[in-house]
Amino acid sequence: METIINYLKYSTKSEKIFDFLFPFLLATAITFFIVKMQPQSTVVVEGIKNINSQSLTFIAILAGFNVASISVLATAGSTLLERLRVTKSKKYQNVTLFEIMMTFFSASIVSQFLIILFGLIILILTSVIKINNTLNLDWYFWISLTIWFYALITTLFVSIRNLKLLFNILVNEKHE
Repeated sequence: METIINYLKYSTKSEKIFDFLFPFLLATAITFFIVKMQPQSTVVVEGIKNINSQSLTFIAILAGFNVASISVLATAGSTLLERLRVTKSKKYQNVTLFEIMMTFFSASIVSQFLIILFGLIILILTSVIKINNTLNLDWYFWISLTIWFYALITTLFVSIRNLKLLFNILVNEKHE
């Protein structure tokens, strides 16, 4: 939990907008579109099952990428990384830039593992519960679905940001 709190603390306003606002807008638009189509409840539940199955595989790959990135960054002996290890943040005097960078990667891994956990629970429930077309999909179902879409999209955006961060570190290292 500390990793997630530090992630929120260390992120800039523009990073929070990219990581959280854009995914929220996308998730809301997707849910709104689905609601307007008025699909049968069995179609919605089957769609959730299919989305989760594919999403869990993709998020597991993203988590693996982030774990591999942390391993590379933690063990690399480059001069750039050494500078990051000793350079204090301008905003947070007792925190190095390396700690902030590692927080970003660690927070994404924690969130991806949580998404995998909840996704497995949802996948199990949608696989064993028989849904008929008379099921009323109330507002709380649609809010829950929006939150789930939001979590899936957010983890993708956070991984994109981590990839950009890793790219910048590698490019800067080559230009030294």
